[in-house]
Amino acid sequence: MANARNGNTYYIDTQFATNEELVVKNMKVTHIVVTSTAAGGKIVLADSSVATKIDLRVAADEDSVLFDFSANPLVFSTSIRPLTLSGAVVTCVLSGSGG
Repeated sequence: MANARNGNTYYIDTQFATNEELVVKNMKVTHIVVTSTAAGGKIVLADSSVATKIDLRVAADEDSVLFDFSANPLVFSTSIRPLTLSGAVVTCVLSGSGG
């Protein structure tokens, strides 16, 4: 498949190689759901201007974990770039001024 934006969500199943990123200025992320497809699922998200913004992991196979940033959303100034994705799929819930 491919990474895809659908309304207020951004589904990630492919790590960054050339254009697998959501390029929108000042995008806010309020929640991230990481579902492991193998033990030790991992996602590292970056902004194209910052090498690593956040590193999230899920230990058990076929587990889903909700990371709640609604009280203090993550702001990606230029893009949401999945630098590393291994053994997981991810859904980011978007909010804010990003178009």
